[in-house]
Amino acid sequence: MSAEQPVSAQQRQALAAIEEGHALERQQLAPRSIDRARRILIGDLRPDARAEMTEDLRAILDTDRLPASR
Repeated sequence: MSAEQPVSAQQRQALAAIEEGHALERQQLAPRSIDRARRILIGDLRPDARAEMTEDLRAILDTDRLPASR
């Protein structure tokens, strides 16, 4: 496992805003989700991270897709 890239003050603020937004909705982010947000914010899109993000986005789109009209 490689060493984590440093997180800037702006990136820390963005992570705090993400966590606070979920807290306001009475949702708690899983540590895996927080780590994923951190990796995206710092630009750590290794092939495995990119595949993970693509899979999650596909699941969101499949869930949000409206049924076809007849």
